[in-house]
Amino acid sequence: MLSAAGKPSEGIFASIIGTVTLIFAAVRVVVQLKEALNVVWEVKPKAGGGIWGFARNYGLSLAAVLTLGSPWLRGIVLPETRRSRRPWGLLACI
Repeated sequence: MLSAAGKPSEGIFASIIGTVTLIFAAVRVVVQLKEALNVVWEVKPKAGGGIWGFARNYGLSLAAVLTLGSPWLRGIVLPETRRSRRPWGLLACI
């Protein structure tokens, strides 16, 4: 596992599956939070949402996850990735 850590092409399939799983889980968390807040505030669900209501609910949640995740990705993950590619690795931040 450690020998393949420096080769980004070795685990591309696992990276894709992990990213999709992460986004799916984050969307489910946002949907569950919305439903919990609706229970707390005693908001009645709209009747007759159907497939369009389901898609709109998950689409808005996906948009929220991507909107909030973008600054996090830009501010934390990308600089750490660049820093870890230096010859001294993550010791650059010490």
